[in-house]
Amino acid sequence: MNQQSNHGSSLSIRTSEVTIRRAVGGALPVMLTTGALCAAAAIGRIAIPGTPVPITLQTLVLMIAAVTLRWRQVAGAVALYLAMGLCGLPVFSGGMSTAALVGPTCGFLYAFLPAGIVTSLLAALVMRFASRWAPRGEAGLGGAAGRGGRIGDMCVRRADDAARFGIAHVGRAGHIGHVGRIGDAHSSAASALLSIAVFLGYFLACAIGCVLLQDGVGVLVQAATTHMPLKPLAMASAAFIPGDLVKAALAASLATPVTLAKLQ
Repeated sequence: MNQQSNHGSSLSIRTSEVTIRRAVGGALPVMLTTGALCAAAAIGRIAIPGTPVPITLQTLVLMIAAVTLRWRQVAGAVALYLAMGLCGLPVFSGGMSTAALVGPTCGFLYAFLPAGIVTSLLAALVMRFASRWAPRGEAGLGGAAGRGGRIGDMCVRRADDAARFGIAHVGRAGHIGHVGRIGDAHSSAASALLSIAVFLGYFLACAIGCVLLQDGVGVLVQAATTHMPLKPLAMASAAFIPGDLVKAALAASLATPVTLAKLQ
């Protein structure tokens, strides 16, 4: 009876430890992302003529978080960031707080939430594609090429031994070794193509979610709050697109090796 009681209490302790670790592991990326958003807002901003919306690093932080974290974590980080500003903390660009959430550019801040979620969901599709096509173990092109390379190396060693002892049929073993080296080249090409595909997928995810969607929502809200025509506001916002695409490329460049390392 005592043994069963001790076993049950130890099991509950281990379960509690696992729950705490999962909670901390899930909350830590949220807090780090929120802190990074605050830091990016504090670094400074670059004013763009013709629009009250400045260039900041917050979009870059959001892109990096969206392509590396789950969508719930991204949503939690953005919601916490907006809540901090709503409570009066100067966490927005230029040291602003609550006023930024009711001003003419508030739509760009509120758009962080759908932009981050959409980008993260699209990035999850890229991750699923990469996990399906990545050469792993003995499967797929990479596995076949790896087997070819190992067989080829073994045959080359046997061919060298055969040549040393004067045994015939060396040419055939050397030919198999050559085929194995071709297989290794195919594996390298497949890995390079997968890297390019993952990069392009992340880049498109950032461009769709954190550029087109975010700017679209921001411009629509700005037009509604200022009662200005939509066309000039959209043209002024278009000045951000080149810089945002550079940010998208940087975020994709950082996330691609992380994804490929997870698949190994």
